[in-house]
Amino acid sequence: MKHAVCPLLLLAVASHGVGGELIDRIAVRVDGTIITQSEIVRDIRITAFLDGRPVVLNPDTMRKAAERLVERALIRREMDANRYPPAQLVEANHLLDQIKGRFASKDILTSTLAEYAIGEDDVRDHLLLQLTTLRFIEYRFRPAIQVAPRDIETYYETVFLPQAGQSHTQRIPPLDEVRGDIEKILTNQRVDQSLDRWLQETRLQVDIEFQDEAFS
Repeated sequence: MKHAVCPLLLLAVASHGVGGELIDRIAVRVDGTIITQSEIVRDIRITAFLDGRPVVLNPDTMRKAAERLVERALIRREMDANRYPPAQLVEANHLLDQIKGRFASKDILTSTLAEYAIGEDDVRDHLLLQLTTLRFIEYRFRPAIQVAPRDIETYYETVFLPQAGQSHTQRIPPLDEVRGDIEKILTNQRVDQSLDRWLQETRLQVDIEFQDEAFS
């Protein structure tokens, strides 16, 4: 059932407050969780920074980013309900150090972050959330995945060999040499499929409302 929007939420959706002060716009409600327009924009900026590509802000990219944040909200909801262990800050800092190592100097890093209108703390928080999400997926779905020997053989025959045959300069390894790699590929594929099914089922159980005006 759709919940009525309370007056305070309607007020928050307004574009400007008293005296012209900008008020953040509500973009999505996931049960009791609010996703704001600024959170969506920040996610787009951070993702673009990590991928090394320009920031593109339009209704399509905003909507796709909002969908990502909805999925994260659903995962956070499940983690809180079942007390899944979160990632540690030291892990996020380690990843952040690797990213910072891509830049020749701290000044270049600082100027690049400024171009994307984000800070180190934004990137660190994003990485921590990504790590926490990956940890949830590992605990929640991977233990149930099983890959049969025949599945590995089928992948080798129908996918690996045709792809390897396109390269005429490389030796094609026998199945036993790549069995472990193929098992990892199939496991990851099935984990992704399990996650997708879980997200689809969970979305049906949760009240999710997109505010169209936040994406126009």
